[in-house]
Amino acid sequence: MSEMDFLRKGKELLETGNIEEAVKYLDKAYANDPDNDKLLNMLGLAYFKSGRLENAYQIYRKLINKNPQNATLRLNMGVLLYKKKEYQLALEELMIAEKLEPANSNINYYKGMCYEQEKDYNKALIEYEKSGSQKNIDRVREKLQTRKSKFKIKDDSV
Repeated sequence: MSEMDFLRKGKELLETGNIEEAVKYLDKAYANDPDNDKLLNMLGLAYFKSGRLENAYQIYRKLINKNPQNATLRLNMGVLLYKKKEYQLALEELMIAEKLEPANSNINYYKGMCYEQEKDYNKALIEYEKSGSQKNIDRVREKLQTRKSKFKIKDDSV
């Protein structure tokens, strides 16, 4: 099989959800063509979906170094870092992505997710409102209300 055959088969397997097999084919294609951005992106996604987050990180870092102004790559890296529970690093990538593509509500959604994990509910709420994610807006408002009522002092002497 040629590297293009490995790439095509890997893409097909990735699209049908056969992630482990996709990784095998994409790895073979990568061995023959390590600078193919399309291949790198697919391989990064396959690694991500298979839970190989460190491998995915290396691929996305390589892609971002080659294409620093690509908002989608920055968003993907932000999501990857979020999954690795590296919320501050994820926010850094997502903020760069937002500067590059301010109208992308997915960026705001993941910024909200990071802020929520950091328990910065006010910032999370702002980002969720920008993203239009009502379920998350409601959940964070509830958390803010719970926090507010926890610190409310009851004065029964009046």
